[in-house]
Parts: sequence; structure tokens; C-alpha cells
Amino acid sequence: MADVTLRFYAELNDFLAPALRRRAFAHACNRRTSVKDMIESFGVPHTEVDLILVNGKSVDFSYIVGAGDRISVYPVFEGMDIGPVTRLRPEPLRTPRFIVDVNLGRLARYLRLLGFDCSYDNHLDDAEVARISAGESRTVLTRDRALLQQKVITHGCFVRADQPREQVREVLARLDLYRLVRPFTRCTRCNGLLQRVDKQVIETELQPKTRRYYSEFQRCSRCGQIYWKGSHITRAERLVAVLGRPPEVAARWEHFPHGADIGVRGFGATREQAFEQAAVAMTAVITDPERIAGSGRVEIGCQAPDDDLLLADWLNALVYEMATRKWLFGRFEVCIHGQLLTAQAWGEPVDGARHCPAVEVKGATYTALRVAQETGGTWVAQCVVDV
Repeated sequence: MADVTLRFYAELNDFLAPALRRRAFAHACNRRTSVKDMIESFGVPHTEVDLILVNGKSVDFSYIVGAGDRISVYPVFEGMDIGPVTRLRPEPLRTPRFIVDVNLGRLARYLRLLGFDCSYDNHLDDAEVARISAGESRTVLTRDRALLQQKVITHGCFVRADQPREQVREVLARLDLYRLVRPFTRCTRCNGLLQRVDKQVIETELQPKTRRYYSEFQRCSRCGQIYWKGSHITRAERLVAVLGRPPEVAARWEHFPHGADIGVRGFGATREQAFEQAAVAMTAVITDPERIAGSGRVEIGCQAPDDDLLLADWLNALVYEMATRKWLFGRFEVCIHGQLLTAQAWGEPVDGARHCPAVEVKGATYTALRVAQETGGTWVAQCVVDV
């Protein structure tokens, strides 16, 4: 029997039982098994995984788990280069082509409206979806975990949202597709490409009023459906404006891999928000921030010559407060004036039974240290923390 320690990062925790989320946990393996089979035994589809570290080294899905292994499992990193380590599938499908599972028909129609190549047939079973995905290099979009666990599928996305419009936003944001939106270029009925067609070529197929009032037309190259800018176009354009535009910047955080340590990254509409989210990400290395009650408050101040060093000093000030007070912090409020940072952190004393701390953060390092405002206005603050 092999006893191993696992930890799943970021959105992979959504698939786990609540007691196993955002922490390292022991698991007893009583038979010879690959790391892929072990990961999927916890309900995590292999298509959702992009990187596995075993004892600090990257491995592929065929790795056979051994006694004492420490296994870290990371989600798909579409916006990040992890080229130096072992990728678990061929290169990302940068020209996106999808096949949508039978339970997501409205999502398929919306994606076609936005110009994405999106195969859909509500008569297909799981085996046929998997075969088409592999044969045509299409990413599977589904809410069926079992479908994504089929070995033949190399690219897939488990859709978490329930409502079709939210599903579109989830897919576009998660796969970084907003820049590829090309509305009104595909047939929403069959997925064929639309082509301009002279009115005289199709005139006999038009209704009298359409023939009289409209002069510009497109026709589907596959099914022959004719499109024109009739009264319905205003509603369609409003829908495209809602679905095809990135949402306002939402404050959030994530982890990224770095050998035996872990990277923390915060996003926000302002530099202050990004610093706050980086602190939440650091707390999440230790425990689920939602487990921390904000019953106590600590004031923190620091100063540095540039934003990068200021981030490192801010996180290290938190590490100092955690170590000396034996507290954990789950909520933060940061103000930055020039290169002077003042902040408040809300938390409470460590409760081993309730917080279940996974590791101890020893400090923020200068590795991968970066604070910047990206194209589009989002602020990013990141570094690697020593654990």
C-alpha cells in the first residue's frame, strides 16, 4: 500500500469534496495506479489538468504513483507559458474549434453567433462526441465529468455555469477568447461560414417585403440559409454587445507552479486591489480564506522604491504578522500613495482543527516578482512564496 500526499490548486478544487479543498491531504493507494487514474478517482477530469508535479518535478499522466509521493495538481494555464515542464497534452488549440455536448445547445448557438467554429448535434452520444473531438481536434464543452474522463479526449472544458449567457462568458474568459470574437460570420443553425451573396442570385428565394426593402445579404456556405439586416438585427447586436465584450475587471487571485514552491498572483481594477488579492492568494496556500473569521484587525505599513519591491515587502510583512502573532488573515484593505503602502488585515488566531493549515509560508521571494497594468487595464501583482 502506497501512502501519498495530494493537493489540487485553483479551480480544480471545485471538483473535490469540501473537506479536501485547498489543502494537502493524505491518500492510501492499495494497487498499482497511474497518476491520471488517481486524479480522476477524485472526480477531476484529466482535460482540466495541465501540470502535475511529483516531489517537485513535472510528470505526465502515465507516471506510476509511488509510496511517499507528494503530488501537486494544477489547472489548464491558457494564459501562461509552462514550456520548460512536462505538458500533459499537445500544444493548446490556439485556433479554437469546439464540439458542444448535447445538454448545451444554447451555448453552441451563442458561440456560433460570436463567430466560433462550434459543432453541435443533439443526437450524438458520448462516444461519438469523443470521436469527433479527437478526429477533428475540437475542444469538448460539457457539464458531464464522465465524458471528459475518456482517454481519447485531449482538450476539454468543464462548464460550471448553469445559464447559457453565463456559460458563454465563462468559456470566453477561461480560454481567453474575447479577442477572437467575430460576430455574424457563422450560421447559427449549422455552423457554416457566411458569405456575401448578390441579391439577384437569391432574389427568387426572398419574401416580397424582404426583396423590396433590403439589398445586402449573406448566405450560409453549408445549409444555404439566407441572412440580412432585418428588424431582428438590433436585438442580435445587443446580444453580441453583452456576450462579446469582456466584463468589468473583477478582483480575483490564482496560484501558479514553481518547483517545490508556489506562485501567488492577484488581479484587480487598481494596483491596491491586485495587492489585496495577492495576499488572499498567499493565505490560500495555507488554508481556505473563507474559513478565517475577521474578528481581529492588524494595521501594516511598508515602503519601497518601486512597485515590485513594495509587493514583496507587503507580503513579507503579512508573513511576519502571521508568524509572530500565530494568526491567519483572510481579508485585506490596501492604500498606496506613491511608494508608501498602508493596510489593514482582518483575521484571527490559528485554529488547527478548523483552519487545517496545509503548509507554512516562510516568505515572499523576488522570483517571478511582477506588478504591472496589462492591456485592457487589469492590474497584476505576483511573486513566488517559499513554503
